Amino acid sequence: MQTKKAVMMAFNELVETENTINKITIPKPVEQQKPAAAAMPPVGMAPPPRAEKIHEVVSGDTLSKLAKKYYGSANQYMKIFEASRISI
Repeated sequence: MQTKKAVMMAFNELVETENTINKITIPKPVEQQKPAAAAMPPVGMAPPPRAEKIHEVVSGDTLSKLAKKYYGSANQYMKIFEASRISI
């Protein structure tokens, strides 16, 4: 309502309004969709833990092959190396 009043006051100052009919309508604002960040946990809360992946090493497995399988790139072999050092 305040927007409509402000518009009418400004209009009245600019125009002779003796025979003017006020038919101004202000549509409600369209609600914006919230970004994907809404799925984030509340501030101060840790995100849920990621599911652990366990791989049983078999003959012929290499760090590069495992990196390709799990990370999509053989060049990520150091992630496999670091993960296996931590879990031992």
